[in-house]
Amino acid sequence: MPMHPDQSYVAIQRAFTTVMTAGAFNNNSGNAMTWGLFNSQPVVGNEAASELTYGGYARVGGNAFNTGWTIAQGAPPTAKNAQSITFPTCTSNDNQTATHWGMMMQASSGSTPKLMFSGPLDAPLVVSNGYTPVFGVGSIVYSGTN
Repeated sequence: MPMHPDQSYVAIQRAFTTVMTAGAFNNNSGNAMTWGLFNSQPVVGNEAASELTYGGYARVGGNAFNTGWTIAQGAPPTAKNAQSITFPTCTSNDNQTATHWGMMMQASSGSTPKLMFSGPLDAPLVVSNGYTPVFGVGSIVYSGTN
């Protein structure tokens, strides 16, 4: 039986609160949170298989998490990024298409990041030489159904 919209909202709020309380968003726990771009839905344990690899690409972390997310009630409830996210500029001629975003936590330096949340982009994004992927406030959306 599907959850009532209020229960879905509480479930998303609880999931994000758990991650934030653990210090993951502000790095107080030593966990590094990073954003990644993917060419298909990332799979836990095999994130690298679909992560973009264009010249200059790197996951983005740090300040993107300090202001966290805006969580809104609705059907379904959503969590949206509360700060712009800017990826490094593409420095190669190998066009790649991003279709999904992912947020990962790395427990310690050198450890394998673990996918925490992910979802589709509103529209596929072609990254080509000289292009800088930027996602404005509210453009990354997690609904719990992604």
